[in-house]
Amino acid sequence: MAIIPRRFLLIVFIAISQFSSAFMHSIMGVTLPPIGSELGASGVELGLTESVFLGASAALLLPIGRLADATDRNTLFKGGLIALAVTTVVIGFQPSMTGIVGARFLQGIAAAFLTATGMAIVADIAPRDQLGRMFGLAIGATYFGLASGPFFAGLVTTHLGWRWVFFLAALPPLTAFFLSRITLDSTWRMPVAKVNLRTSAILITAIAMFVAGSAMLGQTAYGYAFVALAAMLGAAFLVIERRVSEPLLDIDEVRQNRPLSRALMVQFLIYCGTVGTTFLLSVYLQVIRGYSPEATGHILVIGPVVMAVVAPLAGRLSDRISPNLICALGAVLVLCSVSLAAMVGETSAETHLIAIMLFQGLGFALFSAPNITIIMNSVQSGERSMASALSGLMRSLGMVVSMFVVTAAISTSLGTAAVAERPAEFLSVMTWSFVTFAALTVVAVMAAALATRSPAP
Repeated sequence: MAIIPRRFLLIVFIAISQFSSAFMHSIMGVTLPPIGSELGASGVELGLTESVFLGASAALLLPIGRLADATDRNTLFKGGLIALAVTTVVIGFQPSMTGIVGARFLQGIAAAFLTATGMAIVADIAPRDQLGRMFGLAIGATYFGLASGPFFAGLVTTHLGWRWVFFLAALPPLTAFFLSRITLDSTWRMPVAKVNLRTSAILITAIAMFVAGSAMLGQTAYGYAFVALAAMLGAAFLVIERRVSEPLLDIDEVRQNRPLSRALMVQFLIYCGTVGTTFLLSVYLQVIRGYSPEATGHILVIGPVVMAVVAPLAGRLSDRISPNLICALGAVLVLCSVSLAAMVGETSAETHLIAIMLFQGLGFALFSAPNITIIMNSVQSGERSMASALSGLMRSLGMVVSMFVVTAAISTSLGTAAVAERPAEFLSVMTWSFVTFAALTVVAVMAAALATRSPAP
């Protein structure tokens, strides 16, 4: 197969795989109500379908990243694709919520394999002068999955039922798997380095407890206990990792690699405001302002659509000028978004809300591809899966922290009261949450601005 067509097919299947993971995440919100109605699910069970997916994916990223660098990331990536397709189909056949939650857990594991290896494979196959462009295409596909998922799920659920959402959603990862079979060479080898099972177990438990505790805040006292336990386990992981001879993650090496550590920190801080912004504006529009779900979706989809369109352009731009500069500009635009959101009141104009989503979409689009370019350029080829896993972990933890801030504020201000009963308190929660997100984003902007003074790695 000619080099250019083969490389094109490689990028196509990588894009489809990134689309598949995001698409699978975004369709759940629309399908949960009919699933709960048919299977008689409780609110806790519905919440578990999201938390087990995120928890399994985030908790296993670093161990899988280490394993991929020690063996063959291409083989693990293909395994993740077929696993995602199979577990997606399995959900459609489940007769109970227990089965769906279990399948979502397995889906999260499959997604972790894709997240830990996908961007590393892009870095392997992309020409040096086109790295940002390739990352931009892959990230654009991710945002397209986020934007199109709710529309697709709503259409299929209405006309065919929720089970067909999962039967059809298995086609993209299955297509990517068959493309990978003919375009991506695999050479499995025995691990050249050991994966520290003890510290891996500590890290997996810590992240899983943090995700579970964050999801339980406001529902049970166990939520705060789980978060506290997760913090202690996280501290224990850092202490033990610096003392063992074969650490899962060489913390000192990451800290000393300034471009890598700075890019990871900025990514974490930027993502701290994402999920919380969408959640708060969704509740605000439907409960406080009385918008229909369809009208709410039309406003909230603006951000992902802008991201999908602009991310490939930002990636190409980062091949020509400093990616640090583009990242800093993206961070500033995200700061504009959360600052505008902090000013939302009971009668804010619709143009105000649209501006929030436009700034968010432009900011994340300009930030994402250049930032992952910096991350991949700051490590050696044999460390790319671990770098991809670290990037995914920072993104996941940022999203969890975002919802942690929102849930803690709602639990403190509203307790068990419905939002419709206490709209003034909910508006106060919104303002406090967005001010917190803005403060975190200010730190991200400062770190990104400092990076512009240094040459890109």
